[in-house]
Amino acid sequence: MNAYRTAISRLRGITGIVIFAYVVVHMSNHIVGLVSLSAADTMLDNVRWFWHLTFVAIILYASLFIHAGLGVLSTITKYSYRIKFIDWVQIGTGLLIPWILIGHAFVGGYSTRFLGVKDSYELTTLATWVFDPVSVATLSFLLILAWGHGVIGVNNMLRFHASYQRIKPMLVIVAWLFPILSLLGFASAGKEIIAKVMLDPNVIGQVMMNAQLSMEMAAYLTQVNTTAQKYYPFGLALLIPIAFVLFRIRNRKKDISITYPGNKIVHADPGISVLDASRQNNISHMSMCGGRGRCSTCRIRVMSDLTHLPERNGIEQNIAKKLNWDDSIRLACQLHITNPIEVRPLVRSTSDKLTSDSRVGLSGREEHTVIMFIDLRGFTSISEKLLPYDTVYLLNQYIEIASKAIATFNGRIDKIIGDGVMALFVDQDDQQGNARNALKASQQIAKHMAILSKECEEDFGFEMRFGIGIHSGLSVVGQIGHGKDISETAIGDCVNIASRLEQLTKAEKSQLIISEELMKDSKLGLKPDLVKTVKLKGKAKPLEICIFNSATNIFND
Repeated sequence: MNAYRTAISRLRGITGIVIFAYVVVHMSNHIVGLVSLSAADTMLDNVRWFWHLTFVAIILYASLFIHAGLGVLSTITKYSYRIKFIDWVQIGTGLLIPWILIGHAFVGGYSTRFLGVKDSYELTTLATWVFDPVSVATLSFLLILAWGHGVIGVNNMLRFHASYQRIKPMLVIVAWLFPILSLLGFASAGKEIIAKVMLDPNVIGQVMMNAQLSMEMAAYLTQVNTTAQKYYPFGLALLIPIAFVLFRIRNRKKDISITYPGNKIVHADPGISVLDASRQNNISHMSMCGGRGRCSTCRIRVMSDLTHLPERNGIEQNIAKKLNWDDSIRLACQLHITNPIEVRPLVRSTSDKLTSDSRVGLSGREEHTVIMFIDLRGFTSISEKLLPYDTVYLLNQYIEIASKAIATFNGRIDKIIGDGVMALFVDQDDQQGNARNALKASQQIAKHMAILSKECEEDFGFEMRFGIGIHSGLSVVGQIGHGKDISETAIGDCVNIASRLEQLTKAEKSQLIISEELMKDSKLGLKPDLVKTVKLKGKAKPLEICIFNSATNIFND
């Protein structure tokens, strides 16, 4: 059963990608309309041959039917409708798209393949902007629905991949610009065809003759399109009672018990996932990715007999292997029960009294971040020789230097522990900007610390030495704490690596060590004093690092 669900999930993803690729090409054709109507027609000529290949057409139309069918199946067979608002948006757009697409696909697909119509972009603009202006709004709405549905789907599939997080800021811009430019291009082409018709009404006959489209055939195609749009809502309305009846049937069975901490027992339908059972019975259960198996926050420990558990599917196997789980730890969203079970959620869910925004913050989000650690070298032994007031004075001077430099370059101090400082750089839209800001802050810190060190040497007889470690990578950013003591911080492997790099500056007798990842992100022209591969504590794979003996000359002023 788990293998079946995994296969269905992958099939839905693959068919969705095929459809989204078609949507991207179709919208690109509209964007070319900003140049001219003839340019859009030229592009259509250049791509039409590909989509009209028999095997490509079979794949495309099969993807349309399969994806829509699986979407409907997923909707009416849900064990719980306690899902995120964005998931409701995806379901809603998925159900509305066929309403407009059925007639459009028939006119554009069936007529060109079986009725001898020669499609062109000029014919499309004539049929909409001149013959049926109301359809302009309908098709524009379809475009927005299809694009929004696809963007949500792609984000859900890729949002936990590090490479996707690196380019996400750029993709967000594209996600907004692409439909806007597409609508503007469609409007520009429509304006051009209207101007042509007003100047010479014979253009209508010429375009229809070039398309081998008679008035009778045009009327027939319009009638088919109108009929499809008229009756689709009735079919869609049938889904509501069907989904309700199936939901009630599933809830009525409930012959398998699930025991939660505190000896709380609920009864569920065979085949339901533990996460859905929690949602059905109002049991708080953390799930950052919404139950798609792309995080591990819904993980549970099975306290009962493990011999009757179904095997892990491919999704769960990958996560279990990566996190080195034993057999008792399972993903609640992927574990579909067939026998009574006792479980204990391993990630505590946030309080129901919190606002929805607070819950999102406290559950965390994955972001590509730049982490900086700074620490003074040997300051503990030095402070033993100083008066307490002098120690406090020097620490405040050092923290002021670090704070001002970090704030100047759009970073923020996450925490200060003794003479150690952790800072985050996440405010820029691109990762290069965050990486370069962290390096610029390091340079400013180094310059001002050189002045402070000289004063210390004159006043107290010692130098103020420091080390900085910076790494760029995927972290979980969220609000940590309780009550009034809640603050946003970053945790994860990226933070640990940055801390290890800072500690390594002592052994390398350098001011700054950065990871190769950050070096690539920053596109820094300056060559480091040394590049080497090291084995960091707690890391299985070696890491390539860039060492700078001095951080004062990273950028030329």
